[in-house]
Amino acid sequence: METINYSKVTLEILKYKFGLRKNNNNELINQWFEKSKEYTLDDFENRFIEKYQKLLISKVELWNEFELSEHFLGPIMTLVDFNTEYFSMFAERTIEVQTEKFLLTGKADILVASGETEPISPYFCLQEYKRQTDPNGNPQFQVIGEMYAASQKNNNSFPIYGISILGKTWQFVVLQNYKYSLSYSFTADSIQLFEIYKILKALKDILIENAIKECGKTIN
Repeated sequence: METINYSKVTLEILKYKFGLRKNNNNELINQWFEKSKEYTLDDFENRFIEKYQKLLISKVELWNEFELSEHFLGPIMTLVDFNTEYFSMFAERTIEVQTEKFLLTGKADILVASGETEPISPYFCLQEYKRQTDPNGNPQFQVIGEMYAASQKNNNSFPIYGISILGKTWQFVVLQNYKYSLSYSFTADSIQLFEIYKILKALKDILIENAIKECGKTIN
């Protein structure tokens, strides 16, 4: 049996092994972004984001991947707070799926899933690289591979959300019914960071809504 690590996922693997296709109709992403416009930030959130953005601008070219995660990504994700009664945020956790032909395995930088000590049903995956290009893989394809594994574990019962990060550049992804949609890019060293934060807040509420629906399906 072939073993495929997320870091080795290519466009060809997405298409011909996983059966995924790019969807140019970004309806779910548009709904996600429209929802983000409902949010306003308070003074604490604005000051917090400004503080960490200044740190990003001054240090991002010097940081390695771990430092970028520790000093910038971690604080931003913690401020959103993806630890709820419905799911928790995990870091560097293995997510894998096995078929008759291959084992897909690896670790997600950040994973939001049901479960308190171990991820059970994944709802969201994030993959982050420090450099704009990386010799070890493509973070966009990698996160879509992780999202595919998450969808298989959840029997494709709801959309899987994701983010790929290349240094200062963020791109949002949604996978549903073997079709993935990609957003345009955002840059975290610009005023777009405030948009990014609102999109993350909207994501949290979307995941809560989906988790409640999934619980209802399980109970019924």
